[in-house]
Amino acid sequence: MDNFDIKEKLWGGIFGLIAILAAVAEMFLNGLSTASILGAVKDVSGTLVVVVLLIAVIRSLIPPKYKMPFEERLEAALIKWQSENSNLIVKKPNSDGNSHYGFSLKTDMTSFFKPSLDSANAGWFVRVPTINTENYNRSGIEVLFNLNRGTFFENRSDLTLEQKNEGLNRLSQYLYAYITKHFSDRVDRVSISGKENITIIVVLKNSITTDQEIDRLIELINGMYQGYLVAANIDLIK
Repeated sequence: MDNFDIKEKLWGGIFGLIAILAAVAEMFLNGLSTASILGAVKDVSGTLVVVVLLIAVIRSLIPPKYKMPFEERLEAALIKWQSENSNLIVKKPNSDGNSHYGFSLKTDMTSFFKPSLDSANAGWFVRVPTINTENYNRSGIEVLFNLNRGTFFENRSDLTLEQKNEGLNRLSQYLYAYITKHFSDRVDRVSISGKENITIIVVLKNSITTDQEIDRLIELINGMYQGYLVAANIDLIK
């Protein structure tokens, strides 16, 4: 709901309340009778819809109350996602990096079908800012995704280093197009850096403070994870 729509509904509701009060006052001034009561009911019912809309708008503007602090809710959502995808997604000492919170992705993609030990080789997959309210109560939040040769070419001894780098670059372009198309409602811009290990930097449009916004972040991370799974099953070297 944009600002113009909100203002329109607010003013419509205010004038609706005034009209209802005027209809009730008129009924008493004209004396209580069947005709005056029915007339007031007719006038009130005609304006009641805009008053209901006013109440709905006011309720939408009131921040929701949560039993858990933001930090706990965000971390719980991230851990839940990791747990649901634990065959491949793990938490490693190097997952976080500097000033981030992250998860790693096992380089052996067959672990998706048969769980392997958490100690198996893995490279960091996603990093979000360190979990505290200040880092998320703002626009321009950066979500980082990592592409490394080990994940996609660990068993391709037939390829040269240059071929692997070319394949990694091609994959980054695929994922760039995927993000900009499917998550344009929440992503402000996307950039790519690096060559041998590529980082895709996704900058979000809005802050993250509500459960709904946390869910949208998880959707973005999961969408990229699905992209990685697809990439592991296609030939990136052509």
